[in-house]
Amino acid sequence: MAMTGAKRLTLEEFRAMPEGPPYYEYEEGELILVASPTPEHQDVVGVLWHVVWQYVRQHQLGRVVREVDVYLPDGRSYIPDLSYLSKERMHLISAIDRKLHGSPDLVVEVTSTAPARDRVHKFRVYYGNGVPCIGSSTPLPWRSKSTRPSLKAICAPRALPRVRNFARSSSQG
Repeated sequence: MAMTGAKRLTLEEFRAMPEGPPYYEYEEGELILVASPTPEHQDVVGVLWHVVWQYVRQHQLGRVVREVDVYLPDGRSYIPDLSYLSKERMHLISAIDRKLHGSPDLVVEVTSTAPARDRVHKFRVYYGNGVPCIGSSTPLPWRSKSTRPSLKAICAPRALPRVRNFARSSSQG
């Protein structure tokens, strides 16, 4: 939910705001309120984080983080549910504020309240900012027969060999 009619903020003013709650994303001078997650949403985030984290750790590829602010090169700031940084992009974690400044290798949005914004608009923004792989998932109903959420991803061609390797190894586990 965008805060329309309010004074537009600069990125510097946004960064100077106190940490939430409430939590906001920043886009073109506007604050976008981030909805509080549901238990089902957090279940999916937890499962996805664990699967990706195990693979990244086992292969010593980098770092996986949950719900950390990402300041994109075009000046927007989002809070994806998961972000993955390869060893080559670990420098994007700021020593000062511990946020990500730049484009991670992977972002995942678990869509609950605003699926069109998360799956269409934010995908375009992430891709336009050089994020090579963008994933989305939806919350599973509690006590669903499926114990693993499905993850749909859009990846740039250069990211596909790593994604195929991950998909093979995680489906076997």
